[in-house]
Amino acid sequence: MGQTKYFYNKYTTHNEHLWTMVMLYDHNGNFILSGPAGDNFFNSYLPFVLVVNQTGALADSIDRIQTVANATIYGGVSTEQGYALVGVIDSVQNNSNGAAYLYLLDTGHQVINQKIVGSTQYTNHAQTVCRTPDGGFLLGGEIQPYDSTVVGPPTHPYLIRLDPQGNVLWDTIYYNCCTTYYSRINELLPAPDGGYYGIGTRNSNFYFGDAMLLKINEDGSLAWSKFISYGHIETGNNMVLMPDGGYILMGAVANHDDFPFTQSGLIVKLNANLEEEWRRVDLFEGYRPVNIILTDDGNIFLSGGQDLLSSSLDVELCKISPSGQLLWQRFYGSSQDDYAWAMLPASDGGFVIGGWVMEDDTARVTVLKVNCMGLLTEPQAAFSTYQTGDSPLEVGFQNLSQYVYPDSIDGGYYVWDFGDGSPPFVCGQGYGACPALVTHDYATQGQYAATLTAFVCTDTATVTQQFSVVPTAVGQVAVPTYHISVLPNPASEVLHLEAVGALSSSHELQFSLYDAMGRAVRRLALRANGGSVCLDIADLPQGLYFWTCYSPDAVLQSGRVVIGGLGF
Repeated sequence: MGQTKYFYNKYTTHNEHLWTMVMLYDHNGNFILSGPAGDNFFNSYLPFVLVVNQTGALADSIDRIQTVANATIYGGVSTEQGYALVGVIDSVQNNSNGAAYLYLLDTGHQVINQKIVGSTQYTNHAQTVCRTPDGGFLLGGEIQPYDSTVVGPPTHPYLIRLDPQGNVLWDTIYYNCCTTYYSRINELLPAPDGGYYGIGTRNSNFYFGDAMLLKINEDGSLAWSKFISYGHIETGNNMVLMPDGGYILMGAVANHDDFPFTQSGLIVKLNANLEEEWRRVDLFEGYRPVNIILTDDGNIFLSGGQDLLSSSLDVELCKISPSGQLLWQRFYGSSQDDYAWAMLPASDGGFVIGGWVMEDDTARVTVLKVNCMGLLTEPQAAFSTYQTGDSPLEVGFQNLSQYVYPDSIDGGYYVWDFGDGSPPFVCGQGYGACPALVTHDYATQGQYAATLTAFVCTDTATVTQQFSVVPTAVGQVAVPTYHISVLPNPASEVLHLEAVGALSSSHELQFSLYDAMGRAVRRLALRANGGSVCLDIADLPQGLYFWTCYSPDAVLQSGRVVIGGLGF
């Protein structure tokens, strides 16, 4: 289990299942993960609390919150004293199927208070919680308001209003807005004009339904309801307020003519009047988005899962512009099913995703921490120098850095300081394009130290190199002493590699090809002046790739190649 700035770590305990349903920051900047821990999928649940620090190390052991009956955690929120967790506890009085439950914990993760807050007459669950202006809580979920000994529909949206100590002020069942087979509030959002929005699902039967949006007044009365439907299964999971006064609603959609259902993500932009402006249903194929974060510039980040049936479930993270344009997609995962169930903005502008992975039929907690581009890599600055011979004191600087991506939509940039007091040269994202070779004319001969700094998100990498500049005859030194050609670019089936230059023909070189996540997808040995080598790339996904050629002592050259014809 690594301890680095960016990581995808797994946390285990014995042979119990651990499902992450909630992730919060604690008062020390650590990540609190909570959810149900149990010996199987159906019973013996006890809520757990796990604390992970910023480098991925386990900061606290996996603790159980002891209860008088099985309990499952679904939602959580920070408080002044610590945090609150909500869910359902089983076997409550005459209600054999459970009632909404509240846990109040302090900053040391000790329980201050725990109690049943939902109706003990009917089966009910708390799926989500938000803070109220007086420091209390509003819980949202579902209730089954009839004989609890009968298993089946219908269920209705259900709200519970609590004071700061967890005492029930009121609870309300919303019968009239959505009398259907199955209705539930999945998320709560304070409304700008007061009251709350409840986001959820209204299904006309077990399979088919609508995404649901309720406006709730402060006293719990229903102001209005809205439903989004295109004749498919649709669920609303979350919603955020946009800078223009509109909203992004996130959920899932599936074709009800196809069984098993081919589900995908539902992402809808609503204006301030809750009228649709655009929607996307082409992301998170085979599964759905679960979490949404909006940044100050209006860009939308969504995390969830994708499952194309032919492979295991993977975590997906997307960046979408305010107009609905897909800016990038990232995928993470193992050969097992990887789930994303909670997401937080990181203090460095990146993202932290909490979930679990099914490993040997057992659920293990996972935490994924990435930078602002959704990558697990940090920049590595490197360069080489040589006198070009184009002018007597001109020096060429070949950039050999890795993990910077200056031509990406939100990539990094470079700052060259040539060490002679001249203004620095800056290129990359937000500046001009970066040339393959940077040249600089020095005024006088002598010893110099040039510095290259690579910036990606909030990360920097700096390298300084000393060299001598002596007068040369123009035209005598025109090329570096070593070069590798990688063609064609773009490529589709095969890359042709050829190493040429003033290295011994017996000198063995290493060539590595990396994907956009910085993972090596191909490695092979080359020999300088050893002719052309073919590298099969037919099975690689389309996209931008990066390559580096090493000698036993140094990085000799790096570059990039597009596979499959995609431009970046």
